Amino acid sequence: MSRGYTGAKKLDQRENFIYIEEDVKTAIEQINKLIESQFKSLDAFMFTQFVRGHLFVLVDSLLTSNFQNKEFQKPKIESKDITHIVALCDAYCQLYCKWLNLLPNYFVAVIKK
Repeated sequence: MSRGYTGAKKLDQRENFIYIEEDVKTAIEQINKLIESQFKSLDAFMFTQFVRGHLFVLVDSLLTSNFQNKEFQKPKIESKDITHIVALCDAYCQLYCKWLNLLPNYFVAVIKK
């Protein structure tokens, strides 16, 4: 750790992460609903809670977890789980691509005012 590091000095809560397949499937469904509704299915607060809260922590935990912490008896990850995780990452990327495609429309709406 460098002397200038200002982050957490100990392990974060993601070290206690337990992979649950249903969480990943549910997140993919929610992402697809957001994309289909062009981000109108949630109000601004719930959208922020989902994307910057739940979804960020879920994806970050999946990408950084070693799935081997015996203290918390994490289940062994299987190839079908990798398929779900890759599908979630793909949906995550599609979500942001869709948002970037819609972004110019919001600028036009602001400029017209």
